[in-house]
Amino acid sequence: MKKTNDIIALMVLVVCSIVAHAQTDKSRPQRSIAETLDSWITTVERHVVPAADAMPEDKYAFAPDQACGEFKGVRTFAQQVKHLAANNYGIAALITGRERTTDTANETGPDSVRTKAEIMEYVKGSFTALHEAVAMIDKR
Repeated sequence: MKKTNDIIALMVLVVCSIVAHAQTDKSRPQRSIAETLDSWITTVERHVVPAADAMPEDKYAFAPDQACGEFKGVRTFAQQVKHLAANNYGIAALITGRERTTDTANETGPDSVRTKAEIMEYVKGSFTALHEAVAMIDKR
């Protein structure tokens, strides 16, 4: 009898949680594609920019060496941040219908961007460009 009561209680709990979830979903206003994408971009930005800023400048050249395993040819920390920023700029260009530059198409970023300060400016600018491009999606 106890086992039956437990099963019934579990079923009631599941049904109630499904009903509560369904009611919650109906009360939320539907977000546009641009709003949804911008929210995702903001979340990534809030993690990436502080992490890039927290890395000391003398560690921007860090890349795992062979002693750590099979890491031949991997990007340095600086190259990885520039790669992400170049992707952001490239996606922003595609959204707005502009031609991607060579350094965004090959995802390396400009060769002139080398210091931590330059890389930080580049990555912050890339998120700004991406926010602006995504804001245009629903306006087309």
